Amino acid sequence: MPKVSVVIPCYNVAPYVATCLDSLINQTLTDIEIICVDDKSTDDTAKIVTDYVKRDKRIKLIKQRKNQGVSVARNTGINAAGGEYIGFVDPDDYVDLDFYEKLYNAATSVDACIAKGGMISVQTNGQTDKSDLSKRVEKDKRNFNYQFSTAIYRREFLNINNLRFLDGVSIGEDVNFLIKAVHLANRVAVVHDTYYWYIRRDDSAYSPKLNHSKIVSVAHASRDLYEWLKRQEHISKSDYLIISRPVFSLINYNIKRTEIQADQEILAQQILDIYKDIKYKKLILKNCFNWYEKNAIKSKQLEEVINSMFFTQKTYKLFGILPVFKTLNSWGREFRVVLFKRINLITCKKSKHKDVILFCGLTLFKISH
Repeated sequence: MPKVSVVIPCYNVAPYVATCLDSLINQTLTDIEIICVDDKSTDDTAKIVTDYVKRDKRIKLIKQRKNQGVSVARNTGINAAGGEYIGFVDPDDYVDLDFYEKLYNAATSVDACIAKGGMISVQTNGQTDKSDLSKRVEKDKRNFNYQFSTAIYRREFLNINNLRFLDGVSIGEDVNFLIKAVHLANRVAVVHDTYYWYIRRDDSAYSPKLNHSKIVSVAHASRDLYEWLKRQEHISKSDYLIISRPVFSLINYNIKRTEIQADQEILAQQILDIYKDIKYKKLILKNCFNWYEKNAIKSKQLEEVINSMFFTQKTYKLFGILPVFKTLNSWGREFRVVLFKRINLITCKKSKHKDVILFCGLTLFKISH
C-alpha cells in the first residue's frame, strides 16, 4: 500500500501539468502513487501525462469517457486510490519536494485523520503571499475552512464517512468537502515549514467573474452543506455556528463575482431560504453577518438585512458641493441615501454614468474623489 495517493484532476492543462508532475515524482516521500484523471481534455494534456506514465510506474492515467467536471474527476481518483492517505493537487499548481513526507509523518505521529501544510499564493504579477491559516488551524481545527488541497486525508476516514465532492459542482465543492471532513476528523495535524504553491491565473476557476452554471454550483454547494449540517444529530451549538458561517460566506463571496441581476437574485434567495430555516437565528445574524452596518443588523425584517448585505459604502457630495450624505450601492442597481448613517432618506436609481446619481431626472450626487 502506498503511503500517499495524490489525485490530479486534469482538463486542458497542457502548459502547466509537467511542472506539477515534476514536483510530485521528485518528492522525498517516494512511496506514493500519482493518479491523473483526464476529464476529456481537447489539448495535449493526456499525451503529456502518458509520457510521464512511461517514465515513472507510480503514475496512473485514468481517462474519463466524457467531460464531467472537477468534482467527478476527483471522486474518480479517490475511488481508484490505494494509499493510506490521499492528497489533491490542481494540475496548474505544485508542491514543495518534502510536502508529502512531512504531512504523512505529522499525520501518523498523532494518528490524525488530516494533516495540513502551508500555502503560498503566486499572483499573476509574480508577487507571492504566504498564508497564516495554519497558525489558526493549530489553535482550533475548525478554522480550517478553505485551502483543502494543502492537506492529506486518511483514505479509510473518507470512505467510512462517504466524503466525496459534489458531482457537477465546480465552485464551492472544495469548501463543502473540507468543512465536512474537518468536523468529522479526530484531529488536524499542522506542519508549518512545507508549502503548496497555488498559482493564480486569469483563466482559472477563480477568475473575477462567474457564469450562470458556476452561480448554480455555488448555490448547490451552500445548500448541500446546510442540509448536511441539519443531519448532524449531536452537534454542539458552537460547531453549528462555526459551520453556518461558510454556508453563508460561500454565497456572499461569490455574489460579487457576477453582474447579472438574475444570478445575483438566485444567490440572495438562497440566503433567505436557508436563514428562514436555520437554528439560532439571532446568533447566526450576529456571528455570520457582523461585518455589515449595525443598523442593518438590528433590522426586524430579514429582507432588510439581506438587502443591506450587498451594500458598499461610498461618499457623495450633495449637488456636487456638500459632502453630507453617504449612499449604499445595492447590487449596482440602486442607492439608498443615509444621513448620519442613521436616517434613511430616499432610494434612487443609478445612472449610466458611474459617478453620477439621478433623482427625478436631475443630478443629485456626484462621487467625491
